[in-house]
Amino acid sequence: MSYSIDILEHVVYVTFTGDSDPLDLISLMSEPLFLPNVAKLQRLVFDFSQTTDLNMSLDEVRQLSVVAKVEATFLSILHIVIVLSGPNGRPRAEAYQQALSRTTWRIDIVETKAQAATLLAIATDR
Repeated sequence: MSYSIDILEHVVYVTFTGDSDPLDLISLMSEPLFLPNVAKLQRLVFDFSQTTDLNMSLDEVRQLSVVAKVEATFLSILHIVIVLSGPNGRPRAEAYQQALSRTTWRIDIVETKAQAATLLAIATDR
């Protein structure tokens, strides 16, 4: 497991570290802190800024978005902010954003934790 889940103020904050892959995102679904708090707080940060390697193809991102679409049928309101691992992460984040564009979820892509904090009004000391 190369991630941690924190509840910061009114946001579920998932920080990915080291090498990450699609299995990390799938395992989140079974974490006791994850889905119940996402449903309750309706704000989520996926922070990839601390990853050293993100092993995820565009096809895998699209497949993960199918799982998210299923979740969107049960959770109509959700604001997700994706903090990029670097410029190479943007195409994957945009593919996820595009794949979920027909849901009611809002997905923003940012380059820094500070930008995520501004969007979600959370403390910047993370």
